[in-house]
Amino acid sequence: MSRLRQIRALLTAWLTIDFFGKSRRLGKRGSGTLTTSVFTQGSLSYGFALLNFPPEQSPTLFAAGTLAMVGGFTMLAMLGELQDQLGHAADRDLVLASPITKASFFLARGLHVCLFLVIFNVGLAIPPALLSIWTTGRVWAPVPYIGLSIVFAATLTCAFQIPVVLAQRLRGQDFAASLAALLRALLTGGVFLGLLIGLRTMISGPNVFPGGMAAVEWLPPYWFAEVFESVCGGPAASARGLWLTLAIPPLVGISLLLVALLPDRSHSSRRSGKAHAWWMHHPVPLTRPEHGLFVLVVRMLARERSFRLRALPLLGLPAAIVAMGLAGGIAEDQLPYFLAVVHILPLAYLPFLLAFLPYAEGFQASWLIEANLGDPAGTYRRAVATAFAVLMVPVQAILFGIDVWQRGPIDAAITTAIALGVTWAVLPHLVRQIHTTCFSLDPEEFAIPPGLGGLAGLGMVLTVTAIAIEALPGLARTAAAIALVVFGIATLSRPARRLA
Repeated sequence: MSRLRQIRALLTAWLTIDFFGKSRRLGKRGSGTLTTSVFTQGSLSYGFALLNFPPEQSPTLFAAGTLAMVGGFTMLAMLGELQDQLGHAADRDLVLASPITKASFFLARGLHVCLFLVIFNVGLAIPPALLSIWTTGRVWAPVPYIGLSIVFAATLTCAFQIPVVLAQRLRGQDFAASLAALLRALLTGGVFLGLLIGLRTMISGPNVFPGGMAAVEWLPPYWFAEVFESVCGGPAASARGLWLTLAIPPLVGISLLLVALLPDRSHSSRRSGKAHAWWMHHPVPLTRPEHGLFVLVVRMLARERSFRLRALPLLGLPAAIVAMGLAGGIAEDQLPYFLAVVHILPLAYLPFLLAFLPYAEGFQASWLIEANLGDPAGTYRRAVATAFAVLMVPVQAILFGIDVWQRGPIDAAITTAIALGVTWAVLPHLVRQIHTTCFSLDPEEFAIPPGLGGLAGLGMVLTVTAIAIEALPGLARTAAAIALVVFGIATLSRPARRLA
């Protein structure tokens, strides 16, 4: 088989999986998740562009804001979907059982990445590209707009792939996948926060942007927007913007290529699991099966790829809320209540994490554990409650640091204790939504639990409760914190039969 036919066969298979994979697995007709994502985010792109389309809008600012949104969403899609090309068994069977050369595989993979980026980017870029006809007065303006948006999105994607590929070369694929998921979580929050700030800037003018126009001019979207306006017959782009637009994309691409060519040293840098033994300590008594499942849950939360890719990106939204609130200059009398809400946000987020727990890529092996448990679901509930109780400690420690920075250690410690106590007291009740054993279902068959809406509403009740406790006088608030911590530990310590 010629190299061209090998590449064409791989591209045909991968693009079929991208567009029709889910429906083909279910034996149905229709499109897959990629088609749905492109149309959904394309609608968001249209709404964002339309909100920033007053007649007096500067073509450069319009292009800069919309290019930032298109590039940001394309980058998130690329980091989430293409981090592990051979992550699914079907993909591994397709490639490893094929009589192809390494050169053909890497060429096909590179073309697939480029095609995926172009398809996703164009789906997002069409609405602002069409509206740019009226901002520039040029009928052919969509052509350079879409071209520049593809280059900008590719540059962003390559820039954030550099640390991921470097981590894969130095620490292995598992560590790189974890880093990619963490970056995606941070970027989700960053894109969300950037949309809010960018929307305000494009409507009210660059003076409301942090740092003013001087800061806007140093952002990459503005460089590309200057070049776009210059190509469309507007003022000539500044020398800085022109040179940076021409130099940064190839520089980033070459850097990624050099990192990818590094030798794989991951085998020499693996660490023993004993380095993480402190995670294995818990404050409540557990039976031997419960302790074993507790260890399994903690390790699977860090290692299970499908869980990371679903759960960690959602963390960006609470992080963006915190950053936006602190950057917005909250009034001093409202700051304690805002920080109380910040401390309770992880608890409000837990129902969504629990919804992902039944799914794992190695779900076929779950019978090994179920066969040795009399009540698998009940035992898992107690193990999961204990695992998240332990994991909430470092989360609240981070929030404690933010709280100390805002108002001092005493108030921060009391609010942190209140949040931990409430979390420990509520966790045994939240895990009752687990009706099957964890990590026992196919991730491709993920379905939203029917009772998730009610549990999400519980987050609102807990938020109001946290604000009410924060409003108590100093001594009463301290007493409430101590009582809640004691009550939380006592609730977690109840035997499994009380939680079933």
